[in-house]
Parts: sequence; C-alpha cells; structure tokens
Amino acid sequence: IYGPGEEEYPRKVQSMMKQRALPEYPHSGIARMRGIFERATLHIGCDNGPANIAKASPCSTIVLYSNSRASSWTPPGNPRYITLENDVPCKSKCLHERCKNPICVTNTTVDEVLEATKRVLI
Repeated sequence: IYGPGEEEYPRKVQSMMKQRALPEYPHSGIARMRGIFERATLHIGCDNGPANIAKASPCSTIVLYSNSRASSWTPPGNPRYITLENDVPCKSKCLHERCKNPICVTNTTVDEVLEATKRVLI
C-alpha cells in the first residue's frame, strides 16, 4: 500500500524479496485500500492511515508505533490487533517528519515482528 510520491518504497521492498512480488499497481485511494484489506489476512505497517483502514476491515494488523501511543489508536484486548511500541525518551515531543534517528521504530527487531506474525497467523 502506498500513496502518491511513495512509489520508491514498494520497489525497494520488491528488490529485496526472495519470492516473486505481486505485480505493480497504481497508488491506492481509500476505497481501493479498504478493498485490498478486505481480502488480506494480515497488514504489517507503521502507525498511519492505512493501518487504521486495515483495522476497520476483517484483516489482522501488526502496527509499529512511533510518536503516537498504541493505546490511543488500537482496540484493547483483541488478539487481531498487535502493537509494537518502544517507550523512548523523545516520544512525547517527537516531530517524526524531521527525525533523523527514529529509534522508536528502528528499535523494534525483525524477530519481534516475526513473533507477532506467528501469534496472529497460528
């Protein structure tokens, strides 16, 4: 899922994949995005608009939180919604658009994401 001006991000991910990627498609509007999540099993992403649209669909989510609090944006007690959040000192005053060291997200390990994925899919 990507928006206007973000075309480089899915291409970068595709270049690192071992398996064949899905074909390219144009950036998604809200209706198309919701349709994609209606068919998806799992969305993994950051705390942004697409994550919230995924939560409004039948799809499970794993969301990496940066400057916002997971408790403000995630339905409590539902195993379909997993949050990964680092409580770092700069979180409350973060201007993530200008951040040069986003430890709130980069401190989350691949193993943590994989473990969360197993909890959702098993």
